[in-house]
Amino acid sequence: MKTSWKCETGYLLLPISRTAERVDLSFRADGEVRTVPLRLAPSDPSALWIPYDLRAYLGKTVKIESPIDFPIMDASCGARYADFEDSMRPRLHLTAPFGWLNDPNGMFFDENGLHIYYQYNPLAAESGNQHWRHLVTKDFLTFTDLGIVLFPDKTGAKFSGSAYRADDGTVCFYFTGAKPPLFTQRLAVSHDGGRTLVTDPDAPPLLPLAFSRTRDPKVERDPRGGYVMSLFLDEPDLFALYRSDDLYHFTETDRFRYEGDRECPACFSLPLDGDPSNPLWVFMGANGVYRVARLESGRLAFITPPRKAFDGNLYAGQSCETPDGRRLHVSWMRYPEPPKDGQPLWRGSLTFPCELTLETEDGLPTLC
Repeated sequence: MKTSWKCETGYLLLPISRTAERVDLSFRADGEVRTVPLRLAPSDPSALWIPYDLRAYLGKTVKIESPIDFPIMDASCGARYADFEDSMRPRLHLTAPFGWLNDPNGMFFDENGLHIYYQYNPLAAESGNQHWRHLVTKDFLTFTDLGIVLFPDKTGAKFSGSAYRADDGTVCFYFTGAKPPLFTQRLAVSHDGGRTLVTDPDAPPLLPLAFSRTRDPKVERDPRGGYVMSLFLDEPDLFALYRSDDLYHFTETDRFRYEGDRECPACFSLPLDGDPSNPLWVFMGANGVYRVARLESGRLAFITPPRKAFDGNLYAGQSCETPDGRRLHVSWMRYPEPPKDGQPLWRGSLTFPCELTLETEDGLPTLC
């Protein structure tokens, strides 16, 4: 099937079934091709007709290619979230309107509040086909949904990453382009407060290729000057640190094994006992195993044993600094596998943010 469609509402209705085989659906506009794998099932009477968020194409003519014929229908009502309500959906914790939510990404503050992005599969309540969806909140109870801002492209699905807002308002986004067998670290830039992310899939990777599945870049400000990136290099527990003076060019400064944890690293500075003259660094992975360290010449010198910051079904937390210098942390809350014969509408949610501090307890710097 090859056809053209004028994107007038920003949403295209797609028939999705959990039991269908995955196929690739391609969208072409302005010389750019986006290909998404999805479980397309137009002939299945139990299929869910899902509004796929294509607001990035508003007003444009899009060429659509699919191995399966299906009727082209605008979702003229937009994404009506109430259509996807059910008795199991949390009323307070953030969930996706439909589909899969996992890691929080790209957190930063500006005058509009906290910007938060999340790993998002808009077309199935299962991992895969990762996009980034963008929301803004001032209280983590009410959200302005700004839709999908990163789509899969020739560099692959958009795995986890981070953001840093510079003094001039430019926001740099760091993420992984996941196209097996090779993952690459990529850069996007926004000049409109994170609403539009400009990235060039033909540009060289941000970092030299280290290992085939290197991922999850997290950039933080060093209070002494410059910026620090933490990165998961390779299974099972190899990580690295990089340094930059301009947010665009990074040099590796440290490489180490971190037993008991993997992927989605965080490395950030906190003052011990609230004393800004005594900053230490906290390093942790996706499982919440953290150690406190001093950062010396770009290398971490750990001064505490491994401990857990969180446990249970929490995973892949991310934090950022507030305008008044506090540090807020948000985690992904994982949910059990749904019944095999079910057709779940959504999976995954985010925790409420918690404030992190570093306090001396029993003679050791302790994350509180």
